[in-house]
Amino acid sequence: MSETIFAIVILAILVHWTWDSFLDILNLKHTQKNSKKGDPVPHMLKGQVEADILEKMAVYTIAKEKFSLVSRLFSTIFLVVLLASGLLNSLDLVFWNQASPDGWSGVFYCIAVSMIFTVFSLPFNIYGTFWLEERHGFNQTTPSIFVLDLVKSLLLSIAIGAPLMRLLFWLVEILGSNWWLGGWALIVLFQVLMLWLWPTLIAPLFNKFTPLEDEHLKEEVEKLAKQAGFKSKGVFLMDGSRRSSHSNAYFTGFGRSKRIVLFDTLLKQLDQQEILNVLAHELGHFKKKHIRNQIILSFFQMGVSFFLIDKILNWPDFFKAFGFEHNSLHAAMVLLSLTIPSFMFWLSPLFNSLSRRYEYQADRYAVKLLNQSEAMASALVKLARENLSNIFPHPLYSFFHYSHPTLLERIKRISS
Repeated sequence: MSETIFAIVILAILVHWTWDSFLDILNLKHTQKNSKKGDPVPHMLKGQVEADILEKMAVYTIAKEKFSLVSRLFSTIFLVVLLASGLLNSLDLVFWNQASPDGWSGVFYCIAVSMIFTVFSLPFNIYGTFWLEERHGFNQTTPSIFVLDLVKSLLLSIAIGAPLMRLLFWLVEILGSNWWLGGWALIVLFQVLMLWLWPTLIAPLFNKFTPLEDEHLKEEVEKLAKQAGFKSKGVFLMDGSRRSSHSNAYFTGFGRSKRIVLFDTLLKQLDQQEILNVLAHELGHFKKKHIRNQIILSFFQMGVSFFLIDKILNWPDFFKAFGFEHNSLHAAMVLLSLTIPSFMFWLSPLFNSLSRRYEYQADRYAVKLLNQSEAMASALVKLARENLSNIFPHPLYSFFHYSHPTLLERIKRISS
């Protein structure tokens, strides 16, 4: 039985890799084909996007797809070797504590596995930041900022994750067979707490947030938020340009900690009306309860994950399939986190379809709120141009990977 389980999991991983690589190649060739047309600029983008910008978009997309193909190949090989070699069990034996397998020894095991993947992914992150993004004019990250961000992230993950994991393991001891319900409740409470603490305690560890100094823009943003019934603690400017020239705007926080955040790069790329339309779109997500729905969906997915872990705990053949000598909660958590993505991947079109529907609804809300369809379309075009977004993705690729409609699809809906 254990051999069958192992074969099914490895096959699922390889099928996932094959299909995803096929999509990358499909998208790459589709982009190359469209960028080589005599006049590749779509009619609705005439006068807003020049042919040379489209060429840069294509070059950037092709570079990312090639990088994705290489990184995915190495990641898949690494994952299969890790699952097949028994290394996960060997590491488990280093920390194994017969008296309390899911005590602090289990916590240390999970941290060790996480560190292995951090070290493995580090060369790819360095290449992506200091070569791929640098070559296309986006990277602003210095080596010192990169290292500092990495150290902060690791320390923060350990400082928060280790006690949380230990508390989860403690629930197993006191709740018995119902541990997974208690664990689910614990993680839900933790996620809500993080939504509340993130903007004021955690995000400032990585970026500087200052109150928006442009009084006129601030007044217009606050007026817009009031129209949508969005109460926040203020409008803040984030120094996104320290790391990248990509731009964005978002709402963050929970309850009274909510705040509106603008990237400093956004103010350089868009005019005031375009910025207001981008924010109106984000307010659309709030007003239409998209954010709440996504949070509830994530809670449901977390509950399903805990239920599956509980079932795995009582399935010795699953542990034997990957060379483990002992059943344990920490091993079940690690194995599920490594194997479930290859099964869940096939549901991504469903989740992306829901997300794209939300994006259309938020666009419609923004247009209705401000009655400035041209400014909204202009903002989307400028953001795509400045970020070198691919406006010619292959339909099958976007079906599996795009959480947002394509630029041309959104403009067509806005203008209709």
